[in-house]
Amino acid sequence: MNHPKLIVASALLAGLLVAGCCKKKPGDSCSGADPSCLDESNLLVCEKGTFLSTPCKGPNGCKVENNLLTCDISGNAAGEPCGSSDEGDSACGVDGKSQVTCKNGKYDVAACRGPNGCKTEGTTSICDLSIAEENQECTGPGAANTYACSVDGTKVLKCKGGKFETSSFCRGKKCEVKDEKVGCPDPIALASDPCELTSTGSYACAVDGAALLVCRGGKWIVDEKCKGKSKCKEQGNQVGCL
Repeated sequence: MNHPKLIVASALLAGLLVAGCCKKKPGDSCSGADPSCLDESNLLVCEKGTFLSTPCKGPNGCKVENNLLTCDISGNAAGEPCGSSDEGDSACGVDGKSQVTCKNGKYDVAACRGPNGCKTEGTTSICDLSIAEENQECTGPGAANTYACSVDGTKVLKCKGGKFETSSFCRGKKCEVKDEKVGCPDPIALASDPCELTSTGSYACAVDGAALLVCRGGKWIVDEKCKGKSKCKEQGNQVGCL
């Protein structure tokens, strides 16, 4: 987010009066100095006793209005430096489909592939991760145990330990995001495919329709082989050999 930093008017005025003779620059030593705009697109911060320049590449750049300093990070690129005081600060990217966040002294840019992209609510940026890549980072409040469709739609992913990992496979139609929910539209699986423990006792059809599968112990196993000309199908809310 574009975090405002309050500047005391008298301090700002003093800075302007001496700017001509001793303008601060990156690499100069510092001690407890307040952040200031180095120019229209860069912020100068005191980091571990040395002035550091960090980018403000969003359309609003770096500016002071009504004694309030703002740095627009929405256009910053991955790997560019950020100060420790900005750790965790984030903003939606200018494309509305990414989120820029200060992490461990560098800016990180995450793709927000879900249908809602990235949205700003108040001073918070919200990245829709309902479509993601396997092993993509998923951190922050409420991220654990959330689900996403893989980019190719063949898997349902689950956020565990700060990263998305495979939860189940979509063997029929592709994974979809609908009404804020993520899942495979068809109950179709292969025997030994993983299934959520919360789905224990639920049913699915084998890919070839030759058997009815049940979720037990975190895997799909054969519950019943379809006899004769019957095939496993979904009919209404029922799944079985019909």
